Amino acid sequence: MRNDEMQVTPADIFSGVTVLRLENGDEAVYIHGLFLECADIAQGDRPLTDIAARLAGLLK
Repeated sequence: MRNDEMQVTPADIFSGVTVLRLENGDEAVYIHGLFLECADIAQGDRPLTDIAARLAGLLK
């Protein structure tokens, strides 16, 4: 994967929660395509993947 590419990980396809993870580790969470939050790993932010998975479970 190149530096400008990203990995898209649906936390749960039915709840509409998606996590975008860049190669440098930065993440962004979207719900039904609307931006919710981002994490800048270089700045010491905590990853959002676990929170997104919990949110997807609540939205089921």
